[in-house]
Amino acid sequence: MHQAPVSRTFPRSSEKTRRIRTLAVAIVGSLYAALPVAALETPDYGDIAPILARHCASCHQPGDIAPMTLGSYEEVRPWARAIARKVAAREMPPWFADPEVGSFRNDARLEPSEIDRLVEWARAGAPRGEGPDSASVTVPPAPPDDRWRLGTPDLVVEMPEAFPVPAEGVVDYVYVRLPSGLAEPRWIRAIEVQPGAREVVHHIDVLACSAGCPEDEDFAALEPGELSFLPGSPITERPRPRTDAGIDGDDIEFLTSFLPGGVPQELPDGHARLLPAGADLVLNLHYTPSGTAVHDRSRVGLWFADAAPRQRVVSMFLDNFSIWIPAGEASHRVTTRATLAQEARLLALTPHMHSRGRSAEVYLEPAEASAPRALLKVPRYDFNWQITYELAEPLALQAGDTIRYELSWDNSEQNPHNPDPSRDVPWGRQTSDEMASVFVTLAVPPEVEPSELFE
Repeated sequence: MHQAPVSRTFPRSSEKTRRIRTLAVAIVGSLYAALPVAALETPDYGDIAPILARHCASCHQPGDIAPMTLGSYEEVRPWARAIARKVAAREMPPWFADPEVGSFRNDARLEPSEIDRLVEWARAGAPRGEGPDSASVTVPPAPPDDRWRLGTPDLVVEMPEAFPVPAEGVVDYVYVRLPSGLAEPRWIRAIEVQPGAREVVHHIDVLACSAGCPEDEDFAALEPGELSFLPGSPITERPRPRTDAGIDGDDIEFLTSFLPGGVPQELPDGHARLLPAGADLVLNLHYTPSGTAVHDRSRVGLWFADAAPRQRVVSMFLDNFSIWIPAGEASHRVTTRATLAQEARLLALTPHMHSRGRSAEVYLEPAEASAPRALLKVPRYDFNWQITYELAEPLALQAGDTIRYELSWDNSEQNPHNPDPSRDVPWGRQTSDEMASVFVTLAVPPEVEPSELFE
């Protein structure tokens, strides 16, 4: 489960990594002459540094998950051609939404003029220019472990012990249930997730569940404060196919995620999320070993509003628990629907599958007889980047409107990320299984309960 995002990472210090980087630079150099570029005055590093600061340096900094640092001219120069190739192919920065569908306020794409300048700079030999020798990208560094970007939180909830992340291998999702200790409900206006070891944290999802997580057998089974691996899927036989979404968001609600390069979640004025009295926070942690064994002890900071908001923000977890992806199938497609019972405003969409995920499309089917409207298309889904697509403007939804989403998976041998193409794959929480999910973030009047939002 899971606002900008992590790419597949390589062990930071291994000989294999160095060979891969050398080969990548050689390949890029051999193809480089084919790069298109507009006729421009040759830029220097002073022109390039602000582009890197805006779009790259939040992940490419010391101690973060990106494989190299882009903080100074000396650090950027050896990667100039590789950067040009990646941005020209629109592989970086990561953004997978079809540009012909929807408009999103967190669109991470470079402007064509920015791509042209990076390409021309690299083609010209990456000149430094006349700036000072110490010229560097000006970007806020990752805060140290004892500093929060939004100041001192009203409440900090922390893992009770550090989790040992090995140097290599695959680490199953880790879950920990943390009591909030709140004696009364509070409205959350901002949330910040602070990983203890950024270099290995792929993402952290933060969920809130009412005291004891009564409606979820898996989460209720978690002992408060203990680090746990939830079991693989209990589904062993093909379920009856369904097109109606299973919906979480009443006793369990998605709050936010940490993703490399992401920023704290600050809700607009007059908007807040509700944290019930006695609620527990459930952290879902995904680690990617970096070549060095480390320990991670992540934490969450919450800032509370002084009064009830004009609009309550809720994230509903739509899922299709009946999926069954046949072994070897290269394009298995499932359609799922959820119909609104109340008016709401749509703020954001987050498709979610695991490593076999191939594509995602989300549509609005209005209650009136007008044609469906495409809200989001992700033709090349990548599990390594769990992106929330934030609408540029909230979209008014009416009772009776249906959200339809269509997901596809590649369970064939041709999928290099497929852990086992010989296996029929059911729904499950671990990455060896699959999910068919879309997080739908809505704004509603504060008196509306999430359980009342969908039919």
